[in-house]
Amino acid sequence: MGAPQGRHRDIAGPEPQDLIDMARRTLAVQGRSMRIVPTWHGDIFDETAAGDALMPAADAEIAPTTFDEWLAAQREVSGG
Repeated sequence: MGAPQGRHRDIAGPEPQDLIDMARRTLAVQGRSMRIVPTWHGDIFDETAAGDALMPAADAEIAPTTFDEWLAAQREVSGG
C-alpha cells in the first residue's frame, strides 16, 4: 500500500469505467454466473477506492481500445 513505485507505466482505456460493471460484463461474456456484491469494507478496496480513485495519472498512456471493443473480442474468442 502506498504511492506507486514507478515500476510500471500507467496505461488506461479511452473511457472511464465502473469496476463492478466491468466484472459483471466480463463474467457474462465468459458465460459465467456469479453474484458480485459491491462493498468497500476490508482489504485492498476500501472506501478510498470508491469514485474516481482508480483513475489513471495525467501522464498515463491512453490505449485506443474501449472496454466494449475488448469485450467483443473476448466474445469472438470464446465463440459466444
